[in-house]
Amino acid sequence: MSEASVTESVANPKQKPRRSRIDIAQLLEQYEQMTQELSEADIAQHLDIPRTTLRHWRQRKESLPCSPVVADFFEHPDGIAFLHRLIITLHFVLSYQPHGLRGVMQIIQLSGLDIFVANSLGAQQAVAQPIEQKILSYGAEQREQAVAHRSQTPVKPISLIEDETFHPDICLVAMEAVSGYILVEQYAADRSADTWNKAVDESINELTMKVIQSTSDEAKGLISHAKHYEANHSPDLFHLLHEIAKTLFRRFSQKYSECQAELNRAQTRVNSWEDRIERQQTEQRGPGRPANHQPRLEYAQAVLDKKQRAFEQIARDYQQAKDELNGISSDYHLVDLQKGTGLPPEERIDLIRQRMERLKSLVYRYGLGDKVIASIEKAERLLPAMQQTLCFVTETINTRLKELDLNEEITDAIHDQLIPALYLQRVAQRMTTAEKAQPIAATSQALLEPLRQSEHPIMSLPEQERVQVEAVANECADLFQRSSSTVEGRNGHLALWHHPLHRLSDERLSALTIVHNYHNATGNDTPAKRLFQRQHDSLFAHLLNQVDLPRRPAQKRVKPDSKPVLAMAA
Repeated sequence: MSEASVTESVANPKQKPRRSRIDIAQLLEQYEQMTQELSEADIAQHLDIPRTTLRHWRQRKESLPCSPVVADFFEHPDGIAFLHRLIITLHFVLSYQPHGLRGVMQIIQLSGLDIFVANSLGAQQAVAQPIEQKILSYGAEQREQAVAHRSQTPVKPISLIEDETFHPDICLVAMEAVSGYILVEQYAADRSADTWNKAVDESINELTMKVIQSTSDEAKGLISHAKHYEANHSPDLFHLLHEIAKTLFRRFSQKYSECQAELNRAQTRVNSWEDRIERQQTEQRGPGRPANHQPRLEYAQAVLDKKQRAFEQIARDYQQAKDELNGISSDYHLVDLQKGTGLPPEERIDLIRQRMERLKSLVYRYGLGDKVIASIEKAERLLPAMQQTLCFVTETINTRLKELDLNEEITDAIHDQLIPALYLQRVAQRMTTAEKAQPIAATSQALLEPLRQSEHPIMSLPEQERVQVEAVANECADLFQRSSSTVEGRNGHLALWHHPLHRLSDERLSALTIVHNYHNATGNDTPAKRLFQRQHDSLFAHLLNQVDLPRRPAQKRVKPDSKPVLAMAA
């Protein structure tokens, strides 16, 4: 019995100890040895195991989705011991050791696989290089298939999220906003609009796609690049918020700390005078009139009260500044997050402008400086582009709904309920906590519920038409793109890969792009599948079929024992 099982049994004597996986494997091995001579009931009695438990173990083993030979090995005591060693090795090396080929070599060594495959650096390079080449050839094949597929379908309007990163060479990254498919990821000599245009054109021309929107920072090349496609340029909300926060809260925090320090000093003075009065009352007094400390205490208390009020006020104002900044983020949405209702773009932007004015008032009240005002005014210059983005999304939605050619009641239901509900679903999924996501998801469900009722006009549509309506509504819900965070995250991954290598070759960068687009560790829903709406061959299965095992390890030579350097010559 394992140590954990014994501990559990001692902690709860009424509960039978839970058997470890090795214990179960050993019992199953004994069962299989006895099946030729004894019945299942006799074996269960001999092993002191309930028949239902024994049957459950057998059925679990037989239902494993793998070859029976593999199942027999990993449910055997030796296989479980190997599995345990392998899992600990993976966690140890991948979490606490350097990666790359030397990390692979450590995994092979610590897991005990080095007795079956060669584990020298050269042997592993002989595997790594074909893997990279097969990834590149797979990407080329999938590109050809995607081009052939897209040639038979209408032009697809897409929104791009674009950014530049530096390694220190300039690397252009453009990702399709909805699917997460990377269309451009390459090094370039500069980041001009012409360079961006050429890179994106080469990627999308054969795929019959049209860029209708670009979300990015305010780099001049990226703005001109959006104009090249006559596409809407959506400013990145993060840069607006960051521009304000980096100066406002640095200065505001200083004022807050200064006010807190003044409060602490005032409290210390009050405590000091109170101690003096207390000592005066308890200590033996000498001749003469005692000193009257009470006026000084009252003055110190008055100062403390004033500092306390000032600190409470700045604490409220500091929180208000946070709320206003968060409010900008909450206001800049396609619909209201609490009600699911829309507002005209100019009214929504006016709400944001009012928040910025309140922030300015706080800056002036506490004298936070001209730099903070300048940062808010710089952010205000993005408001016209934000309003234009909301107008673009509104007009595009109206155009798409008009193309459906439905009656007014159904069109209004799609516009006022279905699209807002689908948009709120997306917002709820991006929330960082369940507490924030739950009310938004509840609003989405409340909007959807009437549409699901059998008596609603939308349910009278033929099934194929309802499917088309939902597809268009989903496209409309995806139109509003206000952040380039997905590309920023990709840039972070590239920086991690670049760091140990000091330079990413064009081949390695292309391979990383292909893996991102065609592999999903948690399932088959890859960016390529989402963008092209078609299933593709498994990248990992392709590598298994195309790349051979490393050679067997060479026979190890026995090294002679080392002798002391200063050993006496024979």
